[in-house]
Amino acid sequence: MIIIINSIKFEPLNFLVTLQRIFFDQDLSLWNISNVKDMYAMLAEVTLSIKNNDVLLLSWGNQIPVDAVDFHAGYSQYIRDSLAKTVRDILEDTFKWVITDGGAAVIAP
Repeated sequence: MIIIINSIKFEPLNFLVTLQRIFFDQDLSLWNISNVKDMYAMLAEVTLSIKNNDVLLLSWGNQIPVDAVDFHAGYSQYIRDSLAKTVRDILEDTFKWVITDGGAAVIAP
């Protein structure tokens, strides 16, 4: 299967080792990242919606991630005190991911 986004062809992600500078705000939760070793600068300078970023974290946390991945999520934020935040912490603490992003979103009550 080949993924086509904005007329750019991507081979299946489970065969890719490095993803860098993909520019868009879309739901990436179905991407298989089980073999990806480096996502540094993948979403640099991008801001995923909070919804898309939270769904991404939840989905990728349910896969069996590779240890010590460097993932740059640009300016994307997650909801503080949410399951997505818990999964993000697990990726960092258990799987030793280095996640660079916009931090926790401040949601008005």
